[in-house]
Amino acid sequence: MKTIWMAVTGSDQTGDGSKERPVTTLARAVALARAAGPGKRRIAVGDGVYPDTSVTLDAADSELEIAAARGASSTFYGGVPVTGWRREGPGSKFWIAPLPGVREGTRDFRALVVNDRFAPRALVLVEGDYWPLVLRAARRRRLPVVVVNGRVSDRTFPRLRRLRPLLGPLLGAVDRFGMQTAADRDRLLALGVPAERITVTGNLKFETPPPAVHPELEARLRALAGGRAVLLAGSTMPGEEEAVLDAHAAIGAGRALLLLAPRHPERWDGVAALVAARAPGAVRRSALPEAGQPPAVLLDSLGELAGLYRLADAAFVGGTLVPTGGHNPLEPARFGVPTAVGPSMENFREIAAAFDGANAWARVADAAGLAAAWRGWLDDPEAAAAVGARARALIAAHRGAVARTLELLAEATGLFPPPAAEAPA
Repeated sequence: MKTIWMAVTGSDQTGDGSKERPVTTLARAVALARAAGPGKRRIAVGDGVYPDTSVTLDAADSELEIAAARGASSTFYGGVPVTGWRREGPGSKFWIAPLPGVREGTRDFRALVVNDRFAPRALVLVEGDYWPLVLRAARRRRLPVVVVNGRVSDRTFPRLRRLRPLLGPLLGAVDRFGMQTAADRDRLLALGVPAERITVTGNLKFETPPPAVHPELEARLRALAGGRAVLLAGSTMPGEEEAVLDAHAAIGAGRALLLLAPRHPERWDGVAALVAARAPGAVRRSALPEAGQPPAVLLDSLGELAGLYRLADAAFVGGTLVPTGGHNPLEPARFGVPTAVGPSMENFREIAAAFDGANAWARVADAAGLAAAWRGWLDDPEAAAAVGARARALIAAHRGAVARTLELLAEATGLFPPPAAEAPA
C-alpha cells in the first residue's frame, strides 16, 4: 500500500464561515489520488481541518482512504469538537481523527510522520506552513518533502526576509516547491532557495471542484423573489453589511431580492438585527416563509453559499471593502455571474490581477459604487452577461494546475505517475 501524507494549511474561508482551504484541498487530494492510478492510497490531512459535510466519496473512490488528522485547532466545522473516528456520509472513506494512539495538537502530525503503523512514503505540504519538527521527522525518515500550491504572502515575505539567515534548515528540508505564481517563485529565490528546486505550477484554486447545489432551496428562494432579480452578497465582513444594505436600498427591494451571507456563524444574530432594522420584513434562511416577497434573506447556514451563486443576477464578494485581504471570487465567476469587489484582494493577488486584466469583474470603493455596478448590470443584461462570460473564460484559461502539480509530484516522489493528459476543465 502506498501511503501519502498531505498536510493542509491556509487560512482563507468560505463566506459562510467554514474553512475553505482544507475543504477544497481535501477534494483536490481526492482528485490527485484518483489521477494517480489504481492501488490503495491513504492520505492524511492535517493542521486545523474544517471538513465540509458535502466532501464525501462515492463508489468510484472505494479504494481511497482519507484520514483527516486534527492539528493545532481544537474544533472542526462550525465548532463541533473532533473526538474520534467517524464517517462523513454513506459509503464514504473520509475519516476525521485524531487517529488512534495519536495525541492532539500540531505535534500530532509529526507523530503521524514517524508512526511505523502508517508508514508514510512522502510528505506533501499544501501552500506551506513549514513546521520544523514535522520537517525534521520527515528528514529522519528520509521522506521526499514537496510543497504544492505554494505561496509567499505579502504579509509573510518581509518577515521571512528579516529571518533569512535562519531559514536554511527550514526551507532546505523541502525537496521541491510547486508555487502558484512567478512572484512567489521570485520571493523564494530572494530567500535563498535554489532555482532548480522551484517550479511554477499555477493556482489549484482555479480548479476547485463544483460546489454542492441545492435545487429545493433555490426553488424556494426563486419563489420568494417573485420575479425580481436576485443580488447575492457573500463572505461579508464587519462594516460591509451596511454598505451592501445601502446599495440594495438604492436599487429598491421592489426590483431585487438581496441574499446576504455574512462570514462567521457567530455574527449571524448581530447581522440579522441589523438587516431587520434596515430592511423590515427580511427573513432568515433558517426560517424561510412559505410565501411572500421579503426584501432580503440572511443566509445563516453553512455549506450553501458557493452553490447559491448560480441563482444570482449579480454578486458582491465581501472581505474586499474592508482591509481583510479578500475572499474567493471564483465561486460566482464559475457560474458566469457578474461580480463586484472592493479594493482589498491581497490574499488573491494573482487571481485579482487576472480578473482586472480581463475586465472580468467590477471594482467598487463604497456603497454608491456597488449600487452603480449592480444597477448597471440589471439595466443592461447583455453587458452583465459579457462580464460573466469573461470571468468563466478566465477560469478556463487557467486550467492545468492539477496536471502540473501531478507532474511535479511524480518527479519528486516517484509515487504519482505523470498525468497522461491535461486535467479536464
